[in-house]
This record gives sequence, C-alpha cells and structure tokens, in this order.
Amino acid sequence: MYGAQNTPAPANTPGERHGCAQWVDNNGNLWLFGGEAPAFSWWNDLWKYNIATNEWTWVRGMTTPNGGGTYGTLGVASSSNEPGAREFPACWTDNAGNFWMFGGRGHDATATVGKLADLWKYNPTTNQWTWMKGPNTITQPGNYGTQGVAAPTNNPGGRSESGFSSDAAGNLWLFGGTGHVTSSIQGRLNDMWKYEIGTNNWTWVSGNNAYGPAGVYGTLSVPASTNHPGGREFPICWLDPSGDIFLFGGQGRDTSVAMPLTGFLNDLWKYNPTANTWVWIGGSKAVNGLASHGALGVPNAANIPGGRRASAHWTDASNNTWVFGGFGIVNNTIPDYLNDLFRYNPNLNEWTWMKGSTLQNQNGIYGTIGVPAPANIPGAREYSIFWTDLNNKFWLFGGEGFDISSTSEGHMNDLWSYSIPCNPDSITVAPGKSICSGTSLVLTAVSGGPGTIWYPTAASTASIAGGSTLAVSTLTTGTSPTTYSYFAETNNCTLTPRASITITVNHLPTLTLSVSHTVICKGETVTLTISGANTYSWNTSPVLTATSIVVSPAANFTYNVTGKDVNNCSSTSSYSVKVSTCLGLGELNTNTVLEIYPNPNKGTFNLSLAEFSPNTKLVIFNAIGQQVFEQEILSAHNTIRSELNKGIYYYQVNSGGKTSAGKLIIE
Repeated sequence: MYGAQNTPAPANTPGERHGCAQWVDNNGNLWLFGGEAPAFSWWNDLWKYNIATNEWTWVRGMTTPNGGGTYGTLGVASSSNEPGAREFPACWTDNAGNFWMFGGRGHDATATVGKLADLWKYNPTTNQWTWMKGPNTITQPGNYGTQGVAAPTNNPGGRSESGFSSDAAGNLWLFGGTGHVTSSIQGRLNDMWKYEIGTNNWTWVSGNNAYGPAGVYGTLSVPASTNHPGGREFPICWLDPSGDIFLFGGQGRDTSVAMPLTGFLNDLWKYNPTANTWVWIGGSKAVNGLASHGALGVPNAANIPGGRRASAHWTDASNNTWVFGGFGIVNNTIPDYLNDLFRYNPNLNEWTWMKGSTLQNQNGIYGTIGVPAPANIPGAREYSIFWTDLNNKFWLFGGEGFDISSTSEGHMNDLWSYSIPCNPDSITVAPGKSICSGTSLVLTAVSGGPGTIWYPTAASTASIAGGSTLAVSTLTTGTSPTTYSYFAETNNCTLTPRASITITVNHLPTLTLSVSHTVICKGETVTLTISGANTYSWNTSPVLTATSIVVSPAANFTYNVTGKDVNNCSSTSSYSVKVSTCLGLGELNTNTVLEIYPNPNKGTFNLSLAEFSPNTKLVIFNAIGQQVFEQEILSAHNTIRSELNKGIYYYQVNSGGKTSAGKLIIE
C-alpha cells in the first residue's frame, strides 16, 4: 500500500518481502530498500518508517517489480538516479548519516538479473542516490589487486548474501557471500574487503580470491595470520567497541575439502583489522552443529545456537549481540525455520537463550497489535529486515517463514519491536555471597552496563551509586550472622523486579587460649590449649594444628594461633611465655626434709617440715638473687601468704643447721 509518494499515512505499508537493505537515519527513522517478493519479483522501492507516528512513507523507487537501474554519472548525485531492483545487498550507514549499498542479486542497467557489484550512496537529506563505484552490469568478476593495498581499480566481484559491518573510522567492511571471483562462475566466498569513503577505494585485506575455500580454524581462542573462516553465504557480522569485527554462522564450508549439500555453520570468529588476523572463539568447526539452548535466561559457556543462515541480529547499548531465528539446525541435522532468540556477551564469551522455541517451524504469537506481552513472539523465519533504533529498541520486518497459523513458509510484511530486558540479568559478587565479618565486596551487574544504578531496596528511589560495578566497604556483624541486600537497575528501567543479591556476613570465631604455666625455666615445657573454632594453625616450626601443643621455648616467645570455623572465618589469639634461666638454682642444697605445695601457686602456699627446729626461717629470692620475702617458721606445718607478684622465685629454709632450697613459681 504505497499511498502518495513522500506522504506518510497510517494505511501505507511495504508489501511482503525478504532480503531488503536496511538503515537507521540520524533522526531515528527506519529505512528499507527493495528485496524480493514471491514469484521472483525484485523491488527497488525505498521506504521510511517513523517510530513516533507508526507510519510508513514510500519515499522513491518503482511501485512495480524488476526495474533496471538508472546509474547516471559515476560519482554524481542526481534525483533521477535509481539502483535497480535487488535482494540481499550489503548495506551500511556512514558517520555523516548517508546510506550505502553494495551489490546483491538483481537487475543492472539493462534490467538483466544476476549478481551485482555496484556501490551506491543515498543522502536522506537531499533524497538523492549516487552511483559511487563498480560496474553497472551483472556477473562481473572481482579485481583484487594486491592484498592489503588500496587501488582505484580494485572492486569486489558481483555477489549477494555477504556479511557486512562498518568501523568507528567510517570504513565499510564486506565479507564473503555468494558471487564471482575471476569469471562468470559463482560460488561461496571468504574474502574480506574494506572500502574507505574518503578515498573511494576498495582494499582486499584477507581471505582467498577463489571459490569455496575451506576454513582454517587453528587453535581455539588463538589468533594466527593463517586462520580464516571458510567460504559462506548469509553470515552475520558486527563491530565491537575495541574495533574488532565478529562473524557468526552462515551456510558454507567448514574444514572439509568437499562441500556438503547442506552446510549450516555456528562457528564464531573475531577479526582484528589492525593485526589483520582471524581467531576462532566459539562454536563448532564442523557444519550442522547442534544447538545447546541451556536454561531460558541463564548464560552458560556450553550454550550455543545451532548452525544457521540469514538470522536477524542487533547490538544493544551494553555491546551484547542478539541473534534471532534464521534457517538451520536445532537438535538434529535437518535444517528448517527458527524463531529462537539468543544473546551473546562478548566479555564473557557466553550465549544466553532469551526467548522463542527450541523447535523448528513455529507459528508466531501476535497478541494485540501495539501491545507488548511476554508471550508474543514472531514466527520462525529467515531473511528478515532488522534495525536497532536510537533508544536501543530492536525492530524486525517481514522475511520468509511462518505467520500466525500457516503450515508452510511464505513471505511476510509484519513489523515487530522488541524491548530488551533493561535491568541487569543478575549480580555477581567477589569474593562471594557468604563472607566473614570485616570483608569488603565488589558487586558487578551482569549485562547491566555503565547505565546501572544501585539501590538499597527493591523499590527505593534514593540510589547508592552508579556504574556497572559497586565497591562495598567493610561489612561487619555481631555474634550472629547479618544479611545485606543490594538492588540494581539499568537505564531508568521501569520493569520490575530489579536485579538483586543478598550477602550473608558471618561472625568471627571467639577463641579461648589457656596455658599450663605462665613462667618457666629454660628447658622446661608448657602446654597451650585453644578452643572456639574448628581448625587451628600455630606459628610454630613446623606448623602445628592440634588443639593442645606442648612447647619448650629457649627464650621469651609469643605463640599465635589462628582458628577457622565452618564458614571459613578466622580469628587469631596469642600468648607470650616468659622464660627464665633460673641462675644458681642448681648450686643450692636441696633435700626431701621439706615440702612446699601447691607449686605453682597464687602467692599462698603450705610449707611442711619433716623435723621442726626452733629458729627456722623461710627466705625467698627473685630471679636475680635479690631477697624479696622473709618469715620465721614457728611449726612443722605452716600456711605462707607471700603476696608476691607473678614470676619465678627461689626459696631457702634454714632449720636445725640444715639448708633446704628450691624453686617457687607464682602465677
């Protein structure tokens, strides 16, 4: 339903089709050009969709199919210029907002059908096309020149179904497809080209200038100058923030010499333009790799879409890439139409199955037009047109596949939008969800991006901080565990619930350390006993782990013991053992006519004599020989209260002309 040219209207809509070129302009409008409808009808009509008004506008081009191109003068814009009708061209938007289109399968200047190698630029402000480069006839071979060297005569051969991407500098990149190398024969290609807008020159930068080359995968995750993907058609390509170009899947060659009749790929590659190297980073290096969906919404390193071609794809504001549908493999080697939606996180190199069916040939669930619903899903399809608008919303139009009720595939013109989950998928925490009192944390919003805002509760409007990570200062607890919760929201998301995580902070063990003696003489032993934890480690050499240890230090020494409980939380206790040389003790005349008990004691002890004599005296000396106590003994059995401080002392008892001596320990 064309309506009047350049006049938007609610009833306007492009007809059913697939394989269009697509762009987004600087105002956020969605554009499509051409494509193929049933019965080999190719189109060259140009349409604009205004998201705000939900209206299509037929901007220019023919309202009938199979029109030839009007090329005009090479490099000169004109209102009469018009590319010929075509499907599956490569397309880009440059940094100035102009649209670019290369090749495809369609009609040349004579309205003859074949593979095209012409390069066009469209200025949406002036509404004019410019034929920029390449032949205006079909089936032209490539002019490769010298690899890595730009030249005015270089030009990719006529082709369609290529992968394409642009870089931050505004260069246009083209990979493979099906087309011509050096003759009218066509096959699947793996050559990589770069077009520099400023010089209007193509450069052959990588791959083979031959038909159907096999892939050279090398070692997984290891880049090498000899690596390259095999020849293929309908791969998807995208640019990451570092400037690398990703490539996924398509239909074509793996490592084998002989091309299978059906070869659907799910290999994931990354190309570094600076180093001019490919690296295989995921998926199978054999065709017809099966899908591993995993759990819905749960990322996993084992997840992978099945081999497929002609998927729709988008890149969100967090640099995740989303892949929808296509034609390919699920859980058997029979290819068919798909409607599963996967998300790829390049930072984790992980896929997540987000929506859609794990089965093939599924009908769409349309719901109510204009009303989003969790159950809504487009039917299985390939060759769709897709855009990412300025508000990070994804759009999908038409393609070939299954509508709401059909039992076989057909062409469609339904328009869908998809709002990605705007809250983070989850929150990870280092060192973990269960920590010990006194530990600090770093929380990371998975797929949240820099627009993440952190909150203390599920509904709080007062934020804690912003950013994809949150550093939490030391968390503590008392004698029982305490829980702390954190919530994250992204890009002012109004969807609930926020992503959340709960941290359990465990208390530290309370250690009790006891000793058999507080002061010892050199060469004596002391027993240290610890309790309050599950495992222990003493600062002895070798390290002891028992609850009780017997030691004999040669000098004053501090014993430290670390105890860990069942939560792996730890505390440390210490005790200093004092060691005396006990000088002169061995020279004293000791005998068994006297008994002092208890020994050690707290300063009060009993003194008993086997034979009592008048004028008996008890004298006590400190460790350096100074007299510190004296008391006359009046009977054979006595209680002595010395009130001496803790330490090692030496006593003498003079009774009946005999001297008895010994060591006295006061604790």
